[in-house]
Amino acid sequence: MKTYLPMLSASFLALFSAAPAADFTSTYVGGTRDWNLGTSWTTPGAPGTFPINGSPSPTYDAIQNSGVLTVNVPIAIQKFNLVGGTLQGAQTLTLGDVLTMENGTITGAGVIQASGGMTLSTGNTKTFTGGRTINLAGGSTWSAGTINAGDGAVFNNAGTFTATNNNTFFQNGIGGAEAQFNNTGTFIKDVGTATTLFSGNVGWGNARFNNSGMVEVRTGTLALDGTGTHAAG
Repeated sequence: MKTYLPMLSASFLALFSAAPAADFTSTYVGGTRDWNLGTSWTTPGAPGTFPINGSPSPTYDAIQNSGVLTVNVPIAIQKFNLVGGTLQGAQTLTLGDVLTMENGTITGAGVIQASGGMTLSTGNTKTFTGGRTINLAGGSTWSAGTINAGDGAVFNNAGTFTATNNNTFFQNGIGGAEAQFNNTGTFIKDVGTATTLFSGNVGWGNARFNNSGMVEVRTGTLALDGTGTHAAG
């Protein structure tokens, strides 16, 4: 077993219990549209609506397969699945459950609050840019694809983030501030026997890994090419 960081002590955060199933699932119709239009979505059982949770109901999941979707007002739903396309905008998207990303781009200065963590699954490159902030609680899994981050994108992990791959969290060449992964929870490198890498390229800088929580390398190597900070617990 090789490690770039020792195992570090910090308090474990309790995992969030599973959120209840949503009442409706809305699928984005594609093209370039704002979130808060009924015409932007196909919603079986609730035609003409756009996904935004009521108080206490109805509740929604949302799926985007293509196109450019702008979060133009604050939105709260259960789950969001980005299969492809671009999610943008400066408003906050609050998820009661998981953010799933297969391909595509998340950009713009807005915030995604993911109470159920994030699943980076099948597919290839997942791009985060434009000053985007991703706040993660609960359990997150990075199992496939390169994370291509830059222009001040920030990941704040307060839950358990498990990398089950040998891929790279890469500082892209878009410009702006370096991307950052801030870990106050638990970061685990598991399953892959090679290297999970936080890196960049000449002239682009390197993605920063800032740790004040726990890092556990169970298999393979966690390599940190960039600058960062570590505050031991």
